[in-house]
Amino acid sequence: MSGAAIAQFKASFLGKMATVVSGMHAVATFVGSTLAAEQKILQGARDAVLETVQKSTESFETSVHSKAGEAKIILNIASWALQGFTLFVEGGGPVGVGLALADLGLTVATDLVDASKEETTIAGGGYDSIMSGFEQALVDINDQIKAGEKTVEKNISDNLGRIRTDTSSYDLTVDPVESNEQVVIIQKDLAEEVTKVYMPQVYKDLVATGSLVQGLVMPVRRNKAIGIGANGPISEFCELTFLLYELIKDLSFEVDNGGANLQAAINDFAQADEENKAELDKAVDDSAGKLEGNHPYDPWN
Repeated sequence: MSGAAIAQFKASFLGKMATVVSGMHAVATFVGSTLAAEQKILQGARDAVLETVQKSTESFETSVHSKAGEAKIILNIASWALQGFTLFVEGGGPVGVGLALADLGLTVATDLVDASKEETTIAGGGYDSIMSGFEQALVDINDQIKAGEKTVEKNISDNLGRIRTDTSSYDLTVDPVESNEQVVIIQKDLAEEVTKVYMPQVYKDLVATGSLVQGLVMPVRRNKAIGIGANGPISEFCELTFLLYELIKDLSFEVDNGGANLQAAINDFAQADEENKAELDKAVDDSAGKLEGNHPYDPWN
């Protein structure tokens, strides 16, 4: 198929699709990196608490018979968050993902927002000094959790800002096919394979993907004194995943509507009678209304 209309379709739809898909892929990658970072924080916190309990217990047992020596515990909880961020964009992720993020101005954190102790000590001696050291170790562990989660929280907020100032990289805006001048349909069956087979399948895949994104959660529920609060950085994470869901939902609409619009054009090109011309005009008007004024989805509001 060739001519002015298909050139318009290619320019407004196919020409923009790769950019938008790459943008959504980058956002999805960042979502995965964020989940990995929070998981690393919780994993590191559990390990540190377990080591603290074990070494404190050993010190208590030793103090029964003699003066216990001090025990050191290395704290790398917050730095593990940085490792989690890189899992999807460096050695553990697909080739080129890191570059895709960089091209869009998205970043994964490489430095912590706040400094915190990287080592804590459980003092030796008797019960009181060991207990005091145990309690201080828990405070130091919590400071590490806070530093890590503040970094996750800020990284999400920063990237949300970047996404919202670069809407064209994530949002497909399609102009309806309006012109039927100088049109030549070479093989109608191949053109309709696009509108009746491929585009409906892309639409179904996008709807399914949107459902998966909608089901993403950051399962953090705990005492409010831990880390940055009872739910950690859940609020920012939910804002990020909901935006991705809205973008995917918006793209699924554009694909569905674009396919219907192109099919109406094909029908008119093949049978250029007044009845089909009226159908095309109505489809164009409907599409224009959806795309310009009555679009059911707006990811940016």
